[in-house]
Amino acid sequence: MEQWKRNRKVIKALIQIRFQNLMMFRFGFFGAFFVDGSLFFIQLIVFQAIYTNVDRIGSWGKGEMIVFIGTFSMINAINMFVYFFGINGLPQKIKSGDMDLYLTKPGSPLLRMTFERINPGSLPLVGMSVLIIVYGIHVLGTPILGGP
Repeated sequence: MEQWKRNRKVIKALIQIRFQNLMMFRFGFFGAFFVDGSLFFIQLIVFQAIYTNVDRIGSWGKGEMIVFIGTFSMINAINMFVYFFGINGLPQKIKSGDMDLYLTKPGSPLLRMTFERINPGSLPLVGMSVLIIVYGIHVLGTPILGGP
């Protein structure tokens, strides 16, 4: 429990520093919202165009595909928000010797690398993905959690 409290404080500090750095260069902050949102809407438009011409692809109807798109987008957004940008630079950090600095600092190097480069542009995409999943479930007409 004590370790979790300490890690929570470190994560909060890393996120605050990241937001401060992103707000210095506003395009880096708002550009991510635009890029991730555009990708999300392009996926929806493409699958909408496909399903205007056919009823099913294999055994998947429109509802199943909407749930799939929403789930894929949500997993991708969570990955891009927390994990991808911090861990993606790991080989370069090893090559340049910066990894040694992470290993000598107190705390978990993996925790620090994971949360120091979060991408807040992907966070709204998580919310939109949840809405798409809910809409897909509505299109399916399948009750969730024992509904009528």
